[in-house]
Amino acid sequence: MVKIGLIGNVASLQKYTGQLKKETGIEVIGKSSVGMMDNPGTSMMSVPEYARNALLEVSDALIVDKSAMVSFDMLKDAVRKYRHVYITDVPDLIPSQCIDLQKLVDEAGTIVQIRNPLMDTPFANWARKNIQEPLYISHIESYSELPEKRGLFLRLLMFAYALFQ
Repeated sequence: MVKIGLIGNVASLQKYTGQLKKETGIEVIGKSSVGMMDNPGTSMMSVPEYARNALLEVSDALIVDKSAMVSFDMLKDAVRKYRHVYITDVPDLIPSQCIDLQKLVDEAGTIVQIRNPLMDTPFANWARKNIQEPLYISHIESYSELPEKRGLFLRLLMFAYALFQ
């Protein structure tokens, strides 16, 4: 039985809890959450609340809804304790932190996966199947106003890497 711990906003965690409860061999052991439930009567969030460090101790894998809720030191501790980590957004890590985390992941043999929200767009699936060179894509033109540069740049780099390697 794989014990899953959830960290994030209660409203976002509801969908993960509902999906994971349907899987065999997986148990949602607990959550460390912020916010209020959208539907207080729902039974999907009937998992115990833990402090983040305590949740790290009792789970085999973590699903992190908001990377800002987990410090770099906590990510390192999770990997050192052989916990698999899935992060649903791009964390704000500097290159040296990424290198350190990658070294720890390689040593521990665990999995740390980061989801890029840009890959969920219909364009991403179309582009992955229909890419031909030469190529010009301007993702910036789709924004009415430009978001914060560093976060946008990281997402675009990961997006380009996922599409074009």
